[in-house]
Amino acid sequence: MANRILFNSGKLLVSKAGIDVTAATVQEDDLLFSSDFQGARVWKRGSVSVTGPSTLTVDYGRTFTGVPMGVFYVLEGTNYVHPALYTAVVASAPLYRAQFSTSSVIFVNASQVTRTYYYAIIEVDT
Repeated sequence: MANRILFNSGKLLVSKAGIDVTAATVQEDDLLFSSDFQGARVWKRGSVSVTGPSTLTVDYGRTFTGVPMGVFYVLEGTNYVHPALYTAVVASAPLYRAQFSTSSVIFVNASQVTRTYYYAIIEVDT
């Protein structure tokens, strides 16, 4: 399975299916998203901790006309759990998920542990 998401030195890259984003030969045409692209920018980023089972809503501070791209990863204690890139309203993963809408993201922690969600909301011009 190819490495498709890369956070590196303030840069975010997401490759097309089957393309390893960490390869030295990756070309712009191989990417679905790059923080270097014109027409997209990080609207909001941050981190929140959720002790489960519970949810936490983070408002974007505005309402988009469509659901913006959301990127998040989860830490459980000091363990890196899961990277995720979603443009859908509901994104599922075992025991935790993020529900993205036009105005907020809801982080859901279905277990008894504390998880920290690191996220970025990306505004893409259409």
